[in-house]
Amino acid sequence: MLEVFVPHGKSALFRLEFIEGEDSALFDSRAFTVTSSTLPPSWHYFQFDTGSFALRPDSWGREGFWEAYYEHEREALALYELEKQKITSFARGT
Repeated sequence: MLEVFVPHGKSALFRLEFIEGEDSALFDSRAFTVTSSTLPPSWHYFQFDTGSFALRPDSWGREGFWEAYYEHEREALALYELEKQKITSFARGT
C-alpha cells in the first residue's frame, strides 16, 4: 500500500499498483485485509478543506503532483518512484 486516502464521509481508499507498468490507482479499502499497523516513516498526515484526509509522502501532497504524475511528467514520475522505493523498502524491513 502506497497511500491511504479517506474522502469525507466515505470509505478509505488505498493507493496500489495493480498492474506492473501501469499507473497506481486508488482502490476501496474494504476489498483488502490490513496485516500491519505500522506506518512508513515517510508518510505524513494531510487534512483537506473538504474534511477528507490522506496519509502519504510529503512530496505527493504538493499541489499539482498527481496531475503531473498522471500526465507522465518526468520529475513527478521520478519522485513517485523514489517515495515508492522508501515505502516498499520499509515494508520489507530493509
